[in-house]
Amino acid sequence: TLDRFVIFNVHYDLDLEKYLCKNDWYHNVIQQMRNNAERYDIKIIISPRACIDGADLLDAGFKIKDVLDMVVFKGCSNDVKSKILEGIELRKPKKME
Repeated sequence: TLDRFVIFNVHYDLDLEKYLCKNDWYHNVIQQMRNNAERYDIKIIISPRACIDGADLLDAGFKIKDVLDMVVFKGCSNDVKSKILEGIELRKPKKME
């Protein structure tokens, strides 16, 4: 049945996503995660919804690691998590708080 459908990529509007996210630091984390997933050829969806909902959860007081488990990782192996988070600082800089 896959032969019956045309498949094409639609890229995210990063300016709109950043505007809706309202958390520049978290938006940057999401962008870095997408870059790592692409570099390692990991098939995972890190959608604008993960960015927007994650920012809302952070505002509500959830910890970043819990937020990422809820909106991005959803059952991923620890190996996948470590590759996607490689080189990413998950502590918000003081100047951005």
